[in-house]
Amino acid sequence: MKSHRDTFFSSWTEDALIDSLEDRLHHTSESEDPFPLVRPILDALDQKAGAVPFDLETNWNALYPGHQKKRLPFGMVLTAALLFLCAALCGLASMFGLHEKLATFFHAEGPQASLLLPLTDEPEASVQTNGITVNVLQTITDTMGIYVLYEITVPDNVTLPDNVVYVDNLLIPSFPLDSQDRLGGSGGSEVLECSPHRVLVFSYTVENNNAPLDLPIRLYFPPTTTLRSQEGETLFTLWQAEEPVVLEWQCKPVDAVESWYPDTLVQNGNYRLTKVLLSPISLIFFLDGVPAPPAPEPVTLSFADGTTLSLDSGTLDGNHIHLDSETGRMRHQYLYRFSSPIDLASVDAITIGEITVEK
Repeated sequence: MKSHRDTFFSSWTEDALIDSLEDRLHHTSESEDPFPLVRPILDALDQKAGAVPFDLETNWNALYPGHQKKRLPFGMVLTAALLFLCAALCGLASMFGLHEKLATFFHAEGPQASLLLPLTDEPEASVQTNGITVNVLQTITDTMGIYVLYEITVPDNVTLPDNVVYVDNLLIPSFPLDSQDRLGGSGGSEVLECSPHRVLVFSYTVENNNAPLDLPIRLYFPPTTTLRSQEGETLFTLWQAEEPVVLEWQCKPVDAVESWYPDTLVQNGNYRLTKVLLSPISLIFFLDGVPAPPAPEPVTLSFADGTTLSLDSGTLDGNHIHLDSETGRMRHQYLYRFSSPIDLASVDAITIGEITVEK
């Protein structure tokens, strides 16, 4: 049964709870233990945010068995409370440097957002045309995929329609526009937010081969760029220029990707497992051989704590085929995306079919 105090606070709004928390901290002297005073408010805020209230006694005993808990210094409690306020006001993902929209797309909640930071960049890429500004906010890059969050803003005297779902654009990773080396891939674009003076857009592309990330990334807009509805109707023309409008930036080096090169025969010797790439958001492996394998190999990740993660056909994002220019063989690429980011340090081994690669 809840106490009267818990029930009382649970009926408050988040703003009222935050105001009360600030007031109690402000009027608590350094000689007092503030935690019992603010604990009911923190629990109520946890419940508003959908979190499980923190059990101080249980967590202390789990972290420090055999050691008696001491009263927390006032300064430490104040710091923790302020951090909690930042989380409540800004979102946990933002505290870890990841834009909340990218955190939502990759299902990176709370501390999980920090797993994506090695893949994250905020390049200086902006262009202004006809008084309209396009600005890249944040990118995430692993070896095969590039994900870009950008905004389009218009002057105050211009009002955008509220049913925009598509912007004419093309994200071209690492290859010149006329390159003959680009082997194709898949991608897409989605309008995440639309307000009278701003459109927030998420765009991504996945290559069929390793993108040479030492070359620039280009976000390409045609000379006549429009905003369109779900049905494809043109709602607004951003500009009509003589040349394409292109944003270009250098890709941040990707460190949080691990790779293996087994070069091992699979599927009764008909195919060769040549390469495995693992990042916090995806797993990619390559089978060389002709014709295309009838079905993807079963894939399992084994973790240091003894748990496993099976990747079935439901998590297979795509199977692309291209001719490998180095070997002359058909290469089949299998890309799996994780439902939420994983910690690479916790992965012990990857099993693909009957082949296991270990760290």
